Amino acid sequence: MIFGMPNALFPAIAQYFGGAKVLGLLYSAPAVGALIVSFFSGSAYLVKYHGRAIAISAIGWGVSIIFFGVSTNLWLALVFLGFAGGFDAISGIYRGILWNETIPNQLRGRLAGIEMISYLSGPRLGDTEAGLVAAAFGVTAAVVSGGVLCVAGVAICCYFLPKYWNYHADTSVQFKM
Repeated sequence: MIFGMPNALFPAIAQYFGGAKVLGLLYSAPAVGALIVSFFSGSAYLVKYHGRAIAISAIGWGVSIIFFGVSTNLWLALVFLGFAGGFDAISGIYRGILWNETIPNQLRGRLAGIEMISYLSGPRLGDTEAGLVAAAFGVTAAVVSGGVLCVAGVAICCYFLPKYWNYHADTSVQFKM
């Protein structure tokens, strides 16, 4: 999220697409994508390689942000933001599963604090990065480069963290509903 979070640029992007009336659409489009994904989240248990699901979703976010950044049509831009929100929701589902399956109970409190720092500071740092790059190179360059860096960052992390990429869910645990 540090490189692929264009929220701080939404007011400038809204100016390009028609002004203040567009700003709310830009802010809500990722939530619409996440809502749509939530209707299908019941099938999440079918995926057993959670690290891959998270990485592929993060790459999907980055690619969606790249296409959002180059979109010259408002409705197409909103669709790509919706895709980004959907990929973020998928990633969130599997991050939650991974967390619950791997973190020992005695460490959950401390690690929850670190996780909270991550999800609170990551997007704000992303806003800062996007603003600085936009000031230096323009809004489109900031959005597109953020998406590219997001994809590259995920690929690098997967390469150097093969246990994460290959993490397989424990299927011996049976859940009863």
